Amino acid sequence: MRRRQHVSAQLSETDVAQFISDETTLNEGEALMAIRQLHKVLLRALLNGQSVKLGNWGYFGLSINSEGVEKKSDLTARNIKQVNANFRAGEELKAEEILLRQTVSQTTQSAKVAPFVLFL
Repeated sequence: MRRRQHVSAQLSETDVAQFISDETTLNEGEALMAIRQLHKVLLRALLNGQSVKLGNWGYFGLSINSEGVEKKSDLTARNIKQVNANFRAGEELKAEEILLRQTVSQTTQSAKVAPFVLFL
């Protein structure tokens, strides 16, 4: 079984918009608007029972935790205990994860620094 380890540093929405603007013809405001629109589209689709696939990156979807019932028809909103938003990495990110692990491993071995692991 894999143990999940998380990288503690996070980029903000504004940081991501800045990186996008640095590498595209979008200015920072336009990039930020695109990110916020993506959020709205994701939310709308998930609330409509759809999953959202983003190319080879992976997809977003919802899952529920509920009390068990005998038949599917017996499941009601009262049985639902928790709704989870999930992201499942696609082949592109999984391949990049392997490269990231190799790079981190080589860097930490030569620098004698504790490695970090990113599970996608």
